[in-house]
Amino acid sequence: MSLRDWLIYHQKEIVIRQVTWMGTPIFKNVLDAWIYQEIIYEIQPDVIIEIGSGYGGSTKYFANLLDMLDKGEVISIDIDRSIYNAGHKRITALTGSSSAPEIVAKVARLCENKTVLLIQDGGHSRQQVSEDLENYSKFISLNSYFIVEDGIVDLFHYGDSLGFQEDGPLVAVEEFLRHHPEFEIDSVRERYLLTYNPKGFLKRISQGHVGDMPSEGDSIHNFKNMLSGDVKKISPTGEPVLKFFNPIQIIIHLWQYRDLIRQLTWREVAGRYRGSFIGLGWSFIHPLIMLSVYTFVFSEVFKAKWGMEPNEGVTAFGLALFMGLITFNIFSEVISSAPSLILAHTSYVKKVVFPLEILVVVKFLSALINALFSLSVLIIGFLILNHFIHLTIVILPVIWLPMMMFTLGCGYFLASLGVFVRDLGTSVGIVISMLFFLTPIFYPARAVPEAFRFICLINPMAVFIEDSRKAVLWGLFPDWQWFLLGLFLSLAIFILGFLWFMKTKKAFADVI
Repeated sequence: MSLRDWLIYHQKEIVIRQVTWMGTPIFKNVLDAWIYQEIIYEIQPDVIIEIGSGYGGSTKYFANLLDMLDKGEVISIDIDRSIYNAGHKRITALTGSSSAPEIVAKVARLCENKTVLLIQDGGHSRQQVSEDLENYSKFISLNSYFIVEDGIVDLFHYGDSLGFQEDGPLVAVEEFLRHHPEFEIDSVRERYLLTYNPKGFLKRISQGHVGDMPSEGDSIHNFKNMLSGDVKKISPTGEPVLKFFNPIQIIIHLWQYRDLIRQLTWREVAGRYRGSFIGLGWSFIHPLIMLSVYTFVFSEVFKAKWGMEPNEGVTAFGLALFMGLITFNIFSEVISSAPSLILAHTSYVKKVVFPLEILVVVKFLSALINALFSLSVLIIGFLILNHFIHLTIVILPVIWLPMMMFTLGCGYFLASLGVFVRDLGTSVGIVISMLFFLTPIFYPARAVPEAFRFICLINPMAVFIEDSRKAVLWGLFPDWQWFLLGLFLSLAIFILGFLWFMKTKKAFADVI
């Protein structure tokens, strides 16, 4: 028996005729039913909405699971109750079409301020699933699910008993995700190999509907024309990318994805130490150990002096070195990962329409948060050793602003180019290593021979690091003329990098 024939047999002879819950037919793949109880236990929903109840076996199943949690209710929506048999104190039965405005309104009242999970098992046509997704997705709570059942029908042909003559749930899901990046497919819920709901476990990962999102499927042939063609063709929403020459428009564009950025950033930060015993505590322990090592080696072993103050303490060199590393590591972490950033998230490019431009921001914020942990250790160490803190430390965010824009701009350029030039990552790694030693991190800039000091002047990271040390360690202000020049150039790089990324991103799906 072929896999196709077995699936048809399993559906017709096993699921439809033999699967019951407490004596009532349930019409569910038992492996999917097992996944449902896992989800219900994790989410602890106040309301489970079931669109399409049939005999009511699954409705009763959900109600019994809520009994064990001692909370919640099931809202059953079905247009036909002729075979329905599922009386239970936790079940509210609404008879009518799930698309009817009065049914949607009743559900809205019942779901107000509650944790909601939904299972769509009514009509499986593309139109019906799309209507249910649009009408009811707004009720789904953060980290809960809109489960679209029986997407498996789209994998069969008409006449196969399982196949439809028209498009079904899978097509509706793909269209829905183009316009709703607040949802993503949770493929972990398909881990038991056999599911009737492929791509059907839609998890809400952020609050709010953020507007229409584009399809990313332009051909590679068009990519060659993008670089010299009408910019309107390659805008993420069909609008000219020329508007992004205004940095305020870039901020507004990214701000609409703030919830998604926040969650992905947290996942990135927490993922660094996932599974470790100490967890995020390593974010403090690691920089504390490194600061102690740098201070001991350079101050006690090498007796090195930075030379900024006549009565400089033995720990000054280690602190100056550590401040330089903190600043440089923000830049290096983003730039070294940028060429492979899109390639590492191919599912976002091909399977789900996703605002790819936020990935660079997420990587940057992750690096920045890691740097802030290290900076807090440095400040505490400085306070313990010197018994005071320079007030100029409050302008550090202003001093870091050019560095942040420069890093993001370079990150956008490299993230895009890395899709088309696969060996870019190796080249960037070499450049980062060279820049690390050509930047005054382990030595003061004035220690560079006069003939080569121009390298520090044209190296933006050298300027960013020196200004950071002045504010945090020595209580000095930056050279404002150089600062404003750096701010202007960094802003230009940021704008151009973002424009380049937005101009080229529609070709990613065809190249990957």
